[in-house]
Amino acid sequence: MKINWRVWALLPLRSLLFAAAFFFVSGISRKDLTDITHWWSIIASAVNLVTIVALWIIYKRDGITYCELIRYEKKQGNFLKGFLFVFMMLLIGMGGRFTSDIFLCLAA
Repeated sequence: MKINWRVWALLPLRSLLFAAAFFFVSGISRKDLTDITHWWSIIASAVNLVTIVALWIIYKRDGITYCELIRYEKKQGNFLKGFLFVFMMLLIGMGGRFTSDIFLCLAA
């Protein structure tokens, strides 16, 4: 699969888009950049969605599907095994998060 130069251009442009989004939100809210840091997850999600849409448009023009992009090969799988894997990852992630929160609260 040939990599398009537009995809490589998205890497630095994505970083600039993060900065531009923060300056834009700072401008319309008339607050300092340090006052809008709690919006980080929402702004990051929006920029990530814009990046995904841009990748989708670029690869659609080139005739490449998403499955080809991530080199996914469909295999016959076990639904229960996949469900248990996702469930365990959620438990581990949430457990780690709550454990770190407990230690942060005790340290404060």
